Amino acid sequence: MFRLFVSTAPPRIVAEPSNVAIFVSMLVTFSCTFEGQPLPVNITWSYSRDDNAPATALLPSGGLGIAEVVHSTTVQTTLTLSAPTEEDVGVYTCSASNGVTTNLIGARASSSAQLFFRTDGMWLNPGVHVSTCKGMQ
Repeated sequence: MFRLFVSTAPPRIVAEPSNVAIFVSMLVTFSCTFEGQPLPVNITWSYSRDDNAPATALLPSGGLGIAEVVHSTTVQTTLTLSAPTEEDVGVYTCSASNGVTTNLIGARASSSAQLFFRTDGMWLNPGVHVSTCKGMQ
């Protein structure tokens, strides 16, 4: 008798998105890479104005694009904003699940990055006082 063992693993982030600081109308790209067994198939991006605001799911439209590249052991997802404005400043989160549960709860991996916007010599970032953005000057 043969037994087939299939290993499963919840999703895990192997490359997190990075914070991005831009000037007017610059192309912005956020990228996340996930692994898991099976590979994550439910990958989403969301946006919130700051860490305390509720997140809104993002879908491709207008100047917003979402792409996924599947490799043998990972999935890379990229969110692109083609002409962001001050209204796009905030927190962008990538999330993934693959149906594997841990403790009867569906496992989900997620990571966030912030978009900073520079105008009139100041960095705009909701919830962060400008003086705390010294690394962005």
